[in-house]
Amino acid sequence: MSDPFAVTDPQEKSEANDSQAIDPRLLEMSRAYMDALRAGESPKREEYLSRYPDLRDEARDYLEGIEIAHSLEQAKEKESLRAVISSSSKVSDRVDFQGGAPIGDFCIHREIGRGGMGTVYEATQISLGRSVALKVLPFAAALDERHRKRFLLEAQSAAQLHHQNIVPVYAVGCERGTHYYAMQLIYGEPISAKLFSKEKALEFDKNLATVNARADGTSRASATSMASASRSTRNRFQRVAALIADVAVALEYAHSCGIVHRDIKPGNLLLDLNGKIWITDFGLAYIATGEHVTQTGEMLGTMRYMSPEQATGSRGVVDHRSDIYSLGATLYELLTGEPVFKGSDRQSLLNQVLNSEPKSLRSVDASIPEELETITLKALSHSPSERYESAQAFAEDLQRYLDQMPILARRPTMLDQTRKWMRRHPTVVMSLLFSMVAAMISLAITTAVVTRQKSITQQSLDQAERRLATAQAAADEMISLAENEFTKTPMEETLRLRLLSSALIYYRALLDDPDLNVDVRERFIATRDRVSKIHDDLLLLRDDRPLAYLSDESVLDDLQLNESQRKQLQAMGSLVSDSEDSMSQVKEAQARKLEVNRILTSEQRTRLRQIAIQLRAPTSILESIINGQIRISDAQLTAIQRAIVTRIHTTRLDPDTVLPLAIPEVKQSRSASFGPDAMMDVKTRHEVTETILNQMTPEQRHAWATITGPVFVP
Repeated sequence: MSDPFAVTDPQEKSEANDSQAIDPRLLEMSRAYMDALRAGESPKREEYLSRYPDLRDEARDYLEGIEIAHSLEQAKEKESLRAVISSSSKVSDRVDFQGGAPIGDFCIHREIGRGGMGTVYEATQISLGRSVALKVLPFAAALDERHRKRFLLEAQSAAQLHHQNIVPVYAVGCERGTHYYAMQLIYGEPISAKLFSKEKALEFDKNLATVNARADGTSRASATSMASASRSTRNRFQRVAALIADVAVALEYAHSCGIVHRDIKPGNLLLDLNGKIWITDFGLAYIATGEHVTQTGEMLGTMRYMSPEQATGSRGVVDHRSDIYSLGATLYELLTGEPVFKGSDRQSLLNQVLNSEPKSLRSVDASIPEELETITLKALSHSPSERYESAQAFAEDLQRYLDQMPILARRPTMLDQTRKWMRRHPTVVMSLLFSMVAAMISLAITTAVVTRQKSITQQSLDQAERRLATAQAAADEMISLAENEFTKTPMEETLRLRLLSSALIYYRALLDDPDLNVDVRERFIATRDRVSKIHDDLLLLRDDRPLAYLSDESVLDDLQLNESQRKQLQAMGSLVSDSEDSMSQVKEAQARKLEVNRILTSEQRTRLRQIAIQLRAPTSILESIINGQIRISDAQLTAIQRAIVTRIHTTRLDPDTVLPLAIPEVKQSRSASFGPDAMMDVKTRHEVTETILNQMTPEQRHAWATITGPVFVP
């Protein structure tokens, strides 16, 4: 028989696949034979072989394999018989297990595990009389060339590795079409968070202490072990860190051999009765010098522990740092008792793995040491370059924590957090607005961190005061930018209003902290009141500008003003301020607002704002986008930019009149009106407006129509 685990050469892959295609008649015969066995019949093999004489030799191996698979199914359904094996026992008494024939040199006793790449049984190696774990590839999977090669890959990967924390492989073989390999039998269970919960930790350590005491054979050893168990219970985080450090060292050894596991998770880490941890299941491993059996775009592994680059299905970018991420996800779950991401379905989990950052461990359990949280989050970094450069570096930092030495990992800086936020939430507003909002977020994070740190020690309090002063200076500088001049262009005015609104929310949140220092609170109140005053004045000036249109007869006709209202407006005089002083402008605007509110009805004031928005298009469209009244995608924004730039070149507009994002804006003095003639000629204004609206969806155009109301006809 040819080598059942022969690896197809990469250059001959397509020819090999074609040559190894399974005859449909053989599949039909195999299914019929299995159905007969499962129905309790005793089918005659020769009767089936005689159906297709030309397939007789090949079919015989398949039917023998089916009989073995069926015997395994029967053995699993029966009560398990497990005997204690000693050097003096007779192997011949255990060769036949409840009527099932041995597989090669192995006699199967019971099933102990099942996974995607095969079923694991407890078995006896007949020639040596020792217990082993026998992994068998299901017969149906053996018919698939890729499944067979993956099974071979797992055996090859594990067989190349000889490490004290990696389950060793004893033998590999194929018996009558059934592929298998034998490995050391580990008496224990997969590592999980429940083993390290506060309730289970003491019980686990007592069991471990009992085993150690029996090994020592003295009551003194038992007492010492129990005392050690009590101390270990209080230091369950140290025990978890020590176990994960052992796994990291073992992974470093595998990586140095050119093998990437690609499926590190609690289920593949076994904890034996002596408290030793083992890595198992290399079914999805990647061997640097071997043949690839994974297609591009195919995701392999367990989604909950999968690295972002592995979740994309891009085989070329998955390296040893993917195992570091998965081990970090395992450490996170062992420490907190819950997974990194809790998606209820595959699509939700995939979205979180690709786009979300892990939640702080200390927000789940405040007793977790900060150093251990920092180490875990570094291993879970979204970008491979931000993780530990090797599994050995991961293990060494865990050992520094265990030795109470300073760790090398550092918590993400404000710049790191801002950059991650920007990467996950691409914005559609101009770069100036985005940078200001990002700076405000960074400021909020800095102040929050300082506020939290100040309650720990007096030294941290002094440090918090210094950082708070720096943050306050940065806030004052940004507020100064917003209040510098009131009468900039409407676009800049919208940006300043947005910035001031964010600042108000920030300061109000800070003032809600009951533990805030009295002196700091007074400074924050003063700043909040100052920001609120600037914000209100800007709103007043913005609402004052549409009053200039009340000098236009067509606007008055649209508002349906009666003769009395027209006379009262005429008596008010000029509706546009000529003052150069900001405070004077605000006072004049306040007086005009009171007078106009007395003359016009609320419906007429609403219609006046709608007319002003229409006459100031397309600038008012961009303002609606920035303040969130109209939401557009990045693709739409790019299309609008391209269309407007084309329009600018076609109409030969002055580049100095073009706003950021390629939208024309008026250059005007303080006394200039906001009428259509101040923007650009009517034809160009309408063309640019239509250019923008044509890039919008019907829903977005409907939102614009709701904002502007009925079309105003001058």
